[in-house]
This record gives sequence, structure tokens and C-alpha cells, in this order.
Amino acid sequence: MKSIIFNFNKKLVRLSFFVFCFIGIGGVYAQSPASAKSKNITTVNDKKYYLHKVAHAQSLYGIAKIYGVDVNTILKENPAASKGIIVGQDLRIPFDNTIATTTTPVEQKKPEEVKPPVEEPKKTEQPVVVNNSSGEPDLLSLVDEKPQKEYVASTFKSTRNINFHTSEILGKRCLDFRISHRFGPLNSGANNAWGIDGPANLMLSLEYSHDGRWMVGLSRCIENKTAEAFFKWKIIRQVKHGFPFSVTYFGGMYHTFNKQATGEPIEFYNTVADRLSFVHEIIIACKVTPWLSLQVAPAYVHYNLAGETNGLSKNDCVALTGVVRVKYNKRQAIIFEYAYRLNTNYGAAGTKYYNSMGIGWEVETGGHVFQIFATNSYGIMENSYLMMTSTSWSGAGVRIGFNITRVFALSKKKVIFKGAIVGQ
Repeated sequence: MKSIIFNFNKKLVRLSFFVFCFIGIGGVYAQSPASAKSKNITTVNDKKYYLHKVAHAQSLYGIAKIYGVDVNTILKENPAASKGIIVGQDLRIPFDNTIATTTTPVEQKKPEEVKPPVEEPKKTEQPVVVNNSSGEPDLLSLVDEKPQKEYVASTFKSTRNINFHTSEILGKRCLDFRISHRFGPLNSGANNAWGIDGPANLMLSLEYSHDGRWMVGLSRCIENKTAEAFFKWKIIRQVKHGFPFSVTYFGGMYHTFNKQATGEPIEFYNTVADRLSFVHEIIIACKVTPWLSLQVAPAYVHYNLAGETNGLSKNDCVALTGVVRVKYNKRQAIIFEYAYRLNTNYGAAGTKYYNSMGIGWEVETGGHVFQIFATNSYGIMENSYLMMTSTSWSGAGVRIGFNITRVFALSKKKVIFKGAIVGQ
């Protein structure tokens, strides 16, 4: 009997000890709201805050009850908490003495933890309001910046395609030195090395751009001892996902210094004005794809003086030119050009002229662009090849030629762009 009672009392003692420990541990965690306030106080922008560290199983509603503030007050000082709070996160709670409130927190029926919102696809980016030192929103941060236009670069690799000017302009403060050479026609026979022995035509030119939108140039050519001065301006630029093509104006003035074989002046030219001719073009170009570029340009040629001496019966010629560039790797392309003359009855008696056409290969090597090609035009300047191409492809009056260009950056600041020589 004693053994049984002793055993029963022993179990009762164990049970009582377990209940006592459970109550004691619960009392440690069941602190009053006032005793759970953080003693860590910090000052931000002349305002005092409790620095509360989120404990296990705490919610924003429960923390608001501890400090006697509204949940919205906590969210206002801690915007990141709107997406949810985590254990160990530091929250800034307004200090009692710094904020005078006339309202008491409204008890919610069912306090719930703030869950992170489900992210949805953003249609447009919202401006971020940045608080200044006074805690007020910075209104300048709400001003949307206008998106910058991205212009298409390097529609063509060079400012010229065989003979024809392209829509391209040199880069800012860049100087281009160009050498253009044409051999004799292939139908001149083996004794003339199929044109290698000449008669050859050569042109040297210097071209300069100051701001990448306009450029000027000076040239000198063997044919008729002609000098050229030209102006070129990119009026409209092609925009990626915007305006589909570029528009460039070209205007050239040409003066012949040709004399008789004896060195005497040619009587045909009585004044300086008689030796002048002019060319105007509106160049419309489009980079259709990264490997395909197209260009068309109506052109007008005018000679102040026409006659038997210069092989013209009329002063004017109108033509429509076209250029195609097909890029087949990073630095090489096939180039083609053709000029269709809209009026063809301006040749002097016994003189017949043809449409200019050329096809060639282009390679870019850093600051150099090299073109080798075949063309039926002996002339290199616009006033010559547009109006007075005297040989044709059908009669094997084709000449081998090449262009070499070297660009020098005159600015201390390096100009870097695709194609090495063209600007925007």
C-alpha cells in the first residue's frame, strides 16, 4: 500500500513541476506591450525614432499596438514594410515626444500580416519620389526625361560609292584625304595592257567636317584640269524605330583650267564664268537592314557654256542616280551604282553619251577605306560622269579603278564610330 501511494505521489510531483515550468516560460514571452518597447532610440533629420527589431511571430498590427501608433504611421516611415516584414528587420517607430497624434489606432477585426504583393507586368515605369533633407517630396524627380533619339549610323562606309556621293558625312572635326584613280578602257587592247597604260584619270581631294552634320571639300582632277569645291549637308537623319530615311544635300562648283597644247588659253572660254559648271543633288538614303543600304538621288548638272569644244549642245542635264551596298561580313561589301539620264539629246554633233554604271568591292581597315571596281566612266567629278560618260559596258568601254581614303581626327577627343569615318 505504501509503495502504491509513493508511486502516485511521485507522478503527481513530476506533473506539477512540468506545469510550473510551462507557466514560467510563458510568462517570459507574455510581456506587456509597454515592456516590449525598444530602448534603442535614433535621430534622423532632427526626428527621434525607436529602432525596433522585428521578433518571431510579430505583425505590423502587433508592433503598432506596442508603440501606440497607427499601422499607416509605421508604413509611412518604413516604405519597404508594405511588401512584408521579416524577423530581424529594423523598423523606425516615431518617438512619443516628437509626434502629437489626436487619433488612436483603430483596431482591426482580424489582424493579418502584410504579405508581399504579387508582381504584375509593368506597363510603364513610375517616377520615383526622392525625399530631400526636409523630408518633403522632391518634385523635380517627378519630371519625365524625354527619350533620346537613336540615329542610324554608317548607312555607307564612305562618303563616296565608286563615283557617286553617298549620304554620309565625316565625323566631328575629321579630315579625309582621298585618292581616286581610273585606268584606260579594256577595249584599248593588249598593246595598251587593256587600259593599264592609260589614258588614266586621277583625282586628289581633301574633305572636312566640323560638327558631323555638314562638310566641305576641295578636289583637283586630271580631266580638263578641273578643280572642285563642294558643300554637303545632312538635313534629316534616319532614326531607329522612327524616321525611315536620311536626306542630304550636295552642291558642287567646278572650274576648268584647261589650255591649248601650246599653253595658250582656249578661245572658247572668254571669261571665268564660261569655265564654270554646277551640280546639285538631293540624296535620300536608307539602311534597310544591317547588311543592306539603298540610296536614290535626283541630280541636276548645269554648264555655263556649251559648244563643240566641250562636246555639249545644251547646258543642262537631269539624272536620277541609285546606289546599293550589300555587306557580307564585318568589314567588306559589294557596291553598285547607276545613273539614269532623263534627257539625252545634249551631246554636240557626233558625240554620244551613256549612263554611268559601276560595280565593285569595298573593304574597311580601321581609318582606311579601299574600293576597287569597274566603271564605264572616265570622269571622276559629278559634272563629268553624270553628263559626259562617253563609253559603254556593251562596247567593253569599261575601266578598272580604285579609291583610297584616309581619315584624320583633328580633335583631341577621339571620335569613335562604326565605319571609322562617317558621322551622325
